[in-house]
Amino acid sequence: MRETKPSFFSEMPLDILHLILGLLDPRELLSLTRTNRAFRQTLLADNARPIWKSARMHWPGGSPDCPPDISEARWADLLFGDAKCDMQGCKSEDVPVNFTLRRRVCRACMKEHLVSKRIYRRVYPKYDKSILYLIPSGNDGCRSQFWERKRCEYYWDGDIQNMAKQVANYQEDIKSGKAGAEDAFLSFKSARTAYVESVTEHAQVCMDWLEDQEYLRRKQAVLRIKARRKACVIFSNER
Repeated sequence: MRETKPSFFSEMPLDILHLILGLLDPRELLSLTRTNRAFRQTLLADNARPIWKSARMHWPGGSPDCPPDISEARWADLLFGDAKCDMQGCKSEDVPVNFTLRRRVCRACMKEHLVSKRIYRRVYPKYDKSILYLIPSGNDGCRSQFWERKRCEYYWDGDIQNMAKQVANYQEDIKSGKAGAEDAFLSFKSARTAYVESVTEHAQVCMDWLEDQEYLRRKQAVLRIKARRKACVIFSNER
């Protein structure tokens, strides 16, 4: 049996590899993560964050800053990845990103997972309604027709459930008489309120960027058409 030789990739110094990968754009990096395990592990490692950031910054028109609570790779996937629904098993395509929910979810999956403020009490009778002030609503994260028609605020069910657990933990500490529990809960709610505001503001920046990107795409398409027409005219004159 022929002996397998170690790959050139595995022997390459990490700093040299990072230098090479830093020349690629976000879509090329995303493609590499799907090539093999070695590339995936390298690009999804914590020390690969500068590679993704550099790729984003060199993208035509730049890109919105990556939020501190998600990875650069995930952010690149939302901005530049395949427009497929994030939900497991769903094959929907051409799905827009919702920047407050930080997800790319199709209409069918949104209808399954979104909870409106109007029916919140009915769906979660044991949860306090104040929880909704601690999580972003999906209404401010996308400008698609689906959201433009919504007259009530909608929230992701998983976000509601996760926040309810955190609030319950603080309330349990207060109930048990833990020292500083009430102050900790107040600080938590204050931080979450500020977080929701920052997410909403950042979402507006992201949606404006998407519109600018669409303008650039159309402008480049027009330039390509003009270039082809000019080439055809030159070719015809030379015949």
